Amino acid sequence: VTPLDDPSFSYSSGTYCVSGGNAIPTITGGSTGWFSATPSGLVFADSLTGEIDVALTTLGTYTVTFTTDGVCPDSATFTITITNAPDATFSYNDPFCTSGSNPLPIFPPGSSAGTFSSSPAGLVFVNTSTGQINLSASTPGFFAITNDIAAGGGCAAATYTDTIEIVPAPFADAGLDTSVCANNAQVDLSGSVTNAGGMVWTTSGDGTFTPDTISANVTYDAGANDVANGTVTIYLTTTQNGFCSAAVDSIILTITPAPVVDAGLDI
Repeated sequence: VTPLDDPSFSYSSGTYCVSGGNAIPTITGGSTGWFSATPSGLVFADSLTGEIDVALTTLGTYTVTFTTDGVCPDSATFTITITNAPDATFSYNDPFCTSGSNPLPIFPPGSSAGTFSSSPAGLVFVNTSTGQINLSASTPGFFAITNDIAAGGGCAAATYTDTIEIVPAPFADAGLDTSVCANNAQVDLSGSVTNAGGMVWTTSGDGTFTPDTISANVTYDAGANDVANGTVTIYLTTTQNGFCSAAVDSIILTITPAPVVDAGLDI
């Protein structure tokens, strides 16, 4: 099986001044191919290298696409703005959870990306040219994120800072898989959750929980279907998760047949 080509590429900034030098990308994936852009108005000095002739390009924001030409072609995109008056304004739709999807900044009309940085240490960017944040690799906390568009080609520098919050993801631990005998199909469970306000136990079968389904320590009484099937999955799910999605952990309860004693016939 031949893998897909790697179309990865990026420009050094998301914003270029119309009176500055041409924008030349770095093709990090190592593939060859060609570049295109939408909407119309962007002019390539060379569509094979991706070099943009900024002087001939109409002011505006474009999506640049690199399409590989290998046996298994693929494509990637990068957003770039050609301007004569950079605007670095942006925002994020935070707070974010460390288990969430990596967010991109939101730009109002006329603003664009330059180079992103943050303080204090602990926040990790997927790409400092786009401002996309790697949530799972970042430490929970508050961060000041700055978008810097450097001066160049007659255009003044622009900078803007926004503060975001990243909160830790909930975690659930239902314990370890275990087994019981069918003639005593009852098991004590002890679960725990972190970064969540509560929990709830559920089952894939027909058993019941005592004293309830929301305590950390419960007893599960296997139902008739559980015993007949021989196994049942028990789930512990976090509740009161704030900005985050619930976390779920599970264990498998195996129910072994009860022993049978046969002493033979009366004599």
